Amino acid sequence: MQKDEKLFLEGKIPIRLVQSPYCKKCMDFVNQGEDKCYYCEHPPPIVEDWHFNKVLCLGIYHSYDDDFSNKIPINIISNLIYILKFRKTEIFKNYAGKLLADGLFQLITKTPEIFENTKYITTSPKFDKLDKINCEYIINPLLRKMKENGFDVENILNNTERLRDVGDNKTKPLEQRFNDIHGVHNIVGEDLAGKKVLIIDDVYTTGSTVWDLARALKEKNAGEINILVAGRARSTNSWKVPENFDFHEFDLSL
Repeated sequence: MQKDEKLFLEGKIPIRLVQSPYCKKCMDFVNQGEDKCYYCEHPPPIVEDWHFNKVLCLGIYHSYDDDFSNKIPINIISNLIYILKFRKTEIFKNYAGKLLADGLFQLITKTPEIFENTKYITTSPKFDKLDKINCEYIINPLLRKMKENGFDVENILNNTERLRDVGDNKTKPLEQRFNDIHGVHNIVGEDLAGKKVLIIDDVYTTGSTVWDLARALKEKNAGEINILVAGRARSTNSWKVPENFDFHEFDLSL
C-alpha cells in the first residue's frame, strides 16, 4: 500500500489502509527498511511452519481508554469490529459485516494475483458450533460478492471445527497462546486436493489462531493459504496518528 492510501467502504465511508512500513508476511509494524517483523523472523519454538502464504488486512484495529476505562475505537475499522464483537442487535452486526466485506472484496480486486483461483473459504469457529461467530457476518456478504464477480468459491465453514475450548487467548503469554491452540482445529470431509484456501478473520494479533487453522487445512492437502483480515492489532500499543489525519475516518454516519 502507498503512504496515506485510502479505500471507501461502499463508495462513501473512508478508511486508511495499513501504512508502510509493515511486515510483508503479516502486516505488523516494522522499522523502515525491514521486510519481516520480529515474530515472523523469530516465531515461538512450537511454530516450525506458519502454513500460510500471506496476510492482508484493511486497517489498524486499536482503541484507547477514556477517563472512565471505556475502550474508544480509534477509527472506522475498529468501530465496525467493536460492533461485531460487542453489539447484541443483529441489524448492527449485519451492517458492520456488510461494510467490512465490501472493504475486503476491494482488497481482493486490488491484489488479484494473490486471490485468483481461490476455491475454498473458511474461518475459525467456536467450540460450540451453535454460537454464531463474528466472521459469519463478514463471510456471507463477501462470498456473495466473490460469486457475483466470477469466483468459483465454496464455503467450508461447516466442515471446520474446534476440538476443544482454549479459553481467552488475549491474557496469555505468547508461547502459551501457540501451545494451547495447537491441534485445536480439524477439517472434516473430503481431501482439498491442493486447491487454494482463503481464511477470513476479524482481528489478527499474534497469528496463533489462523496458524493452527492453516495447519489443519494443510493436513487435508490444501494448496496455498492466504489470510484476509479486517483489523491488524499492533504487537505493541503504539499507533502514530498521521499528520494529515482526517476526522471523517471516525464518522460512520457519512
